[in-house]
Amino acid sequence: AARVLLFGLGDAEKVTNADLRVYAAKAARAANDGKAKSLVLGVPAQVDAERLRFLAEGAVLGAYKFLKYLTGDRRPKAELEKVVLAGGKGGKKGAADAAIKLGQKVAEAVCLTRDLVNEPGNELTPAALADAAARTAKQFGLKCQVFDPKEIDRRGMKLLAAVGRGSANGPRFVHITYTPKKKAKRKLAFVGKGLTFDSGGLCIKPAPGMGEMKSDMAGAGNVVGLMAAVAALAPDV
Repeated sequence: AARVLLFGLGDAEKVTNADLRVYAAKAARAANDGKAKSLVLGVPAQVDAERLRFLAEGAVLGAYKFLKYLTGDRRPKAELEKVVLAGGKGGKKGAADAAIKLGQKVAEAVCLTRDLVNEPGNELTPAALADAAARTAKQFGLKCQVFDPKEIDRRGMKLLAAVGRGSANGPRFVHITYTPKKKAKRKLAFVGKGLTFDSGGLCIKPAPGMGEMKSDMAGAGNVVGLMAAVAALAPDV
């Protein structure tokens, strides 16, 4: 190894899943900061195959960077490309691979939300956010409906339509559905606000804070990422 980092996890018998996730995230972030392309992550001896999921989640989350608009010297010369998990208790054949794959998918769903929140408001219009949601639904086999301004008016969504008239970019309403293979025992609904740029505080918000108004769509962005995670977990109840 060209470089070795030591992390303290405390009492081995009290290490939680959240501790494992944070540990892997810090290691991946340090590897990225050190311009490393690969990382070997030591797995505590008491961690079984199923708990590798949380290390995989942390590694993906810690390695995340929003590089879409960086060019030239601003773009990193090297990025973390490979993480190897070494050690642990082991377990049933295939359990480790399944747990790692699930952890990656859940973390990638979180990163999908991060990408949406990091997009500038002039790029992520209501239509663009709806398109991103529809693409995600198609990728994960989810049902998706998108209502344009005419459909919003037709369905009597007057408040949404009224707020949307404040912009040249018309509103969208997105409904994503996951249906389990077995008959569902109950229904859950998650609602996220998707105001792609909140100009309502122009008169009262200090100038340095205006840029963050693009993140007022984080509620909707969270739901898009959540549905990707639900599809990865594929609950059957």
